[in-house]
Amino acid sequence: MKKKEEGERRKGRTIQSTIFYQPTSSWAPADWSLQLEANEEAVAVAIGSTWAAVATDSQYLRIFSYSGVQRHVLSLEGPVVCMTGTGDNLAVVYHRGLAMPGDQNLGLMVYNVEKHGKVHTGAVAISPRSELVWLSYSDTSMLVSKDSKGVVRCLSKHLGEWAPILDLAAYKREFQKDGTYWPVSMVEDKLMVAICKRRSRPFPSTNPLPLLNDMDLKIPFVNMSNDSVSKEEQLARHTLIIHARAPMLSLKQKQQLDKEVILLMKTAAQQDKTVRALDLATGLRTVKSLNIAVTMAQHMKKPHLAERLNILLQHKTRENAQKRASLRAQHAEQELGEGTSENSKQNVQVVPQVLDMSPSSTPSAKSLAMKDTPNPPSVSKLAGRRRLQQRKSDAQPKKKRNKSSSFDSNLGAKKTNPFAM
Repeated sequence: MKKKEEGERRKGRTIQSTIFYQPTSSWAPADWSLQLEANEEAVAVAIGSTWAAVATDSQYLRIFSYSGVQRHVLSLEGPVVCMTGTGDNLAVVYHRGLAMPGDQNLGLMVYNVEKHGKVHTGAVAISPRSELVWLSYSDTSMLVSKDSKGVVRCLSKHLGEWAPILDLAAYKREFQKDGTYWPVSMVEDKLMVAICKRRSRPFPSTNPLPLLNDMDLKIPFVNMSNDSVSKEEQLARHTLIIHARAPMLSLKQKQQLDKEVILLMKTAAQQDKTVRALDLATGLRTVKSLNIAVTMAQHMKKPHLAERLNILLQHKTRENAQKRASLRAQHAEQELGEGTSENSKQNVQVVPQVLDMSPSSTPSAKSLAMKDTPNPPSVSKLAGRRRLQQRKSDAQPKKKRNKSSSFDSNLGAKKTNPFAM
């Protein structure tokens, strides 16, 4: 019956669906428009740096260039819900099948328009018995969504999953606010929203443009009134935002995160929670930060904590040395090129064979530090061998060479035998 009604609605349609594109800035007039077929209707649009995309009720995804050239037509796996784009990436949310009563089964496809390939596929996380009401990219090209229950989520590049970053309903209950908060964009760790006073209209008007308010993100941790939990939430939020900017952290970013970890360690040590402090120390990213942590534990008279932090420090130092040796070996292999012999390749590969970086060969720093024994056997044996070699070298008498006498003797031998064959 529904299919019959839909067919009749399409047959009775008098106005065809029209696509109209107008650039905001161009060196020449670049407006263009296009009418779809009578049996096809546009239901979602999105734009990127050099393209525009239109999803239709025929489950077609039509991609155009900025001048109106038709590039591709893709078939979607289900009816489209919404789309958004930034740069070369196009994110499409669609219904991908039946769900539990009251819930929705939404799928996500992120498509790179220029490279013609999928970047990400998966599900869209929303609250139980809710609907997806907003989807957009942040200033760091991170997907952000909001459902009808007020939960704002982001697709974390660091975690690889959807993570809640703000609960607008809890915010309204906490500060006793009225109205509806409509997200517009996300900049750094701020969510820009437009406040809609009328409940009958949960979205803002476009004329005149609404005033925007910025809201601090807050991950819904448990017992947020506790000061240490608030610092843990701040650390998790900063980690999420920093990883969204760049997958590989710079030294300055690592030191910034380590500073927050050390403050949490200090609070835990002051409360005699040494296991918690050690657990936090396993998240330190630099050797310098571990040295600061050891000094802090010694200053606070926590010898057991300092001892286990030294184990983490030794492991981190050894791990960095192995990485440097491996990089040097790879660089040497690249310099040799394809024309090198097998013998030279074997000589270059000696260093990475000795410094094996596989998880089975080097135990994790956390497992070593959490052991009951103060020092692991491998570390203590290595230190014992080094001390024994040092004692042997110190015990051997050092022979002083008389350079003048040896020189004179050699010179005399030459004078006595000048014509020796």
